[in-house]
Amino acid sequence: MPLTLAPRWAAVSCLVLWLTGCRATRPDSAVEGARRELALEAANNFVAALNQGACQSIYDNASEVFRQLESAEEWVRECGQMRARLGSWRGTSIRQITSGGAGITVLRGSIQFERGTYRLQMDCLEEGGRARLFLLEMDGGTSGFIVPAPRLPPHQRHIDTPGRFSRNRA
Repeated sequence: MPLTLAPRWAAVSCLVLWLTGCRATRPDSAVEGARRELALEAANNFVAALNQGACQSIYDNASEVFRQLESAEEWVRECGQMRARLGSWRGTSIRQITSGGAGITVLRGSIQFERGTYRLQMDCLEEGGRARLFLLEMDGGTSGFIVPAPRLPPHQRHIDTPGRFSRNRA
């Protein structure tokens, strides 16, 4: 499964900013206090539910934007495939928690499964006094996951065709 993170992340980020308006805080600033605790709680709840195979529960507790971009059926299928490919969860190390702007808290670190370690970025959106899953990105170098995947119209899906442009142009 090829993974192109930059265009997908850019599309999702633009959608979030459009839906939520102007930034309330400066992006990449450190997050402290209650907001930090809410984000860590969301990450712990996600890992616990994933380890138990409670994919529907993860979806039900995700942000409204996540649920608008990803159907329950798609998420449950993708979550099951992810669990089958990764094996059981072994540990998580959150190294950085920052503001993504527009009510988003970004957790970065690594997550270890039975079959490998992945770079983790989990974005949580504050809704109703809780931090809820907004975007999940796990990159293992040769494989990874990004959910929800941006939905582009068919004529735009292959804009960044691999190999079309060479880095070594004269």
